Amino acid sequence: DGTKTDMAYDIRMNAVKSQLRVFLKAKRLGMDVEARIKASAKICERLKTGINWDEMDNIHVFDPIESLGEVDLRELYEWLTKNHANIHIYTSKKIGNDWHVTKFHEESPTEPPSLDLVIVPMLGFDQARNRIGYGGGYYDKLLKRYSSAQKIGVCYESGKVKAIPVEPHDVKLRDIVTEI
Repeated sequence: DGTKTDMAYDIRMNAVKSQLRVFLKAKRLGMDVEARIKASAKICERLKTGINWDEMDNIHVFDPIESLGEVDLRELYEWLTKNHANIHIYTSKKIGNDWHVTKFHEESPTEPPSLDLVIVPMLGFDQARNRIGYGGGYYDKLLKRYSSAQKIGVCYESGKVKAIPVEPHDVKLRDIVTEI
């Protein structure tokens, strides 16, 4: 509405989320590299067995950003390519200053006709399946655009917090997969 009360709320919410992001980034980057590798492998295994891949035609995955210590799902993507070659895999890449959906291992933007599954990276999550990312809003927009897709977040268990502040534009996930 633009009222002073709304603006004050937005400022407080942004401050809380910003502090939470700083805390979660530091916590994740403080993890031992071996621990992240082992946790990523466990998350890949849980995704392989926990999803009915035979029902999937188009999925969206993320390319892990190593400098951010994101969950590394490349083992899952290789497994999908070998065992479910019929699945079309999409990802998002930064092209210029903007993020765009592309086919996996390709560079040009494309819009999939639909998505059956979106696997989302995140900094943290809570028991209610709310997530917090880096603050750009990209995945919330993507999840809204493909609202019928299953929405699964992946995160290290160390990213679990008591409560994530939720705003109207935030999209709740169907499931969150960690290493435990």
